[in-house]
Amino acid sequence: MRFSKARSIPLTRRAIEGADVVYAMTRSHAGAVLSIDPEAEVKVRLLDPEGHDIPDPLGAPQHVYTETARRIRDLLERRIKEQSL
Repeated sequence: MRFSKARSIPLTRRAIEGADVVYAMTRSHAGAVLSIDPEAEVKVRLLDPEGHDIPDPLGAPQHVYTETARRIRDLLERRIKEQSL
Protein backbone atom coordinates (compact mmCIF):
# COMPACT_ATOMS: atom_id res chain seq x y z
CA MET A 1 0.00 0.00 0.00
CA ARG A 2 1.51 3.35 -1.05
CA PHE A 3 0.21 6.80 -0.37
CA SER A 4 2.52 8.88 -2.50
CA LYS A 5 0.00 11.71 -2.76
CA ALA A 6 -1.36 11.45 0.78
CA ARG A 7 -1.52 14.66 2.76
CA SER A 8 -3.17 15.84 5.90
CA ILE A 9 -6.26 18.02 5.87
CA PRO A 10 -7.92 19.98 8.66
CA LEU A 11 -10.54 18.03 10.56
CA THR A 12 -13.94 19.65 10.06
CA ARG A 13 -17.50 18.73 10.93
CA ARG A 14 -18.17 18.29 7.22
CA ALA A 15 -15.27 15.82 6.86
CA ILE A 16 -16.53 13.86 9.86
CA GLU A 17 -20.10 13.81 8.55
CA GLY A 18 -18.86 12.53 5.18
CA ALA A 19 -16.91 9.66 6.72
CA ASP A 20 -18.27 6.17 7.24
CA VAL A 21 -15.71 5.56 9.99
CA VAL A 22 -13.19 7.81 11.73
CA TYR A 23 -10.14 6.00 13.11
CA ALA A 24 -8.22 7.76 15.85
CA MET A 25 -4.67 7.04 16.96
CA THR A 26 -5.42 7.84 20.61
CA ARG A 27 -8.34 8.29 22.97
CA SER A 28 -7.43 11.97 23.05
CA HIS A 29 -7.76 12.18 19.26
CA ALA A 30 -11.13 10.43 19.45
CA GLY A 31 -12.22 13.00 22.04
CA ALA A 32 -11.11 15.82 19.75
CA VAL A 33 -13.26 14.41 16.94
CA LEU A 34 -16.25 14.22 19.27
CA SER A 35 -15.67 17.78 20.46
CA ILE A 36 -16.18 18.87 16.85
CA ASP A 37 -19.15 16.56 16.21
CA PRO A 38 -20.63 14.80 19.27
CA GLU A 39 -23.08 12.94 17.01
CA ALA A 40 -20.15 11.07 15.42
CA GLU A 41 -19.80 8.80 18.44
CA VAL A 42 -21.11 5.80 16.47
CA LYS A 43 -18.39 6.13 13.82
CA VAL A 44 -15.33 7.09 15.90
CA ARG A 45 -13.05 4.17 16.77
CA LEU A 46 -9.48 3.72 17.86
CA LEU A 47 -7.30 2.37 15.08
CA ASP A 48 -6.13 -0.36 17.43
CA PRO A 49 -9.12 -2.71 17.91
CA GLU A 50 -7.66 -3.73 21.29
CA GLY A 51 -8.22 -0.13 22.44
CA HIS A 52 -4.56 0.82 22.87
CA ASP A 53 -3.29 4.27 22.00
CA ILE A 54 -0.61 4.59 19.33
CA PRO A 55 1.85 7.08 20.78
CA ASP A 56 3.38 9.79 18.62
CA PRO A 57 7.06 8.96 18.04
CA LEU A 58 8.00 12.65 17.78
CA GLY A 59 11.57 13.09 18.96
CA ALA A 60 12.23 9.36 19.28
CA PRO A 61 15.01 7.49 17.47
CA GLN A 62 14.42 6.34 13.88
CA HIS A 63 13.69 2.74 14.91
CA VAL A 64 10.68 3.96 16.92
CA TYR A 65 9.32 5.75 13.83
CA THR A 66 9.83 2.58 11.80
CA GLU A 67 8.10 0.41 14.41
CA THR A 68 5.23 2.89 14.68
CA ALA A 69 4.81 2.94 10.88
CA ARG A 70 4.72 -0.86 10.77
CA ARG A 71 2.16 -0.97 13.55
CA ILE A 72 -0.05 1.59 11.80
CA ARG A 73 0.24 -0.30 8.49
CA ASP A 74 -0.68 -3.60 10.16
CA LEU A 75 -3.63 -2.06 11.98
CA LEU A 76 -4.87 -0.35 8.81
CA GLU A 77 -4.73 -3.64 6.93
CA ARG A 78 -6.66 -5.31 9.75
CA ARG A 79 -9.30 -2.57 9.78
CA ILE A 80 -9.66 -2.70 5.98
CA LYS A 81 -10.26 -6.45 6.18
CA GLU A 82 -12.92 -5.86 8.86
CA GLN A 83 -14.72 -3.37 6.59
CA SER A 84 -14.70 -5.92 3.76
CA LEU A 85 -16.58 -8.53 5.81
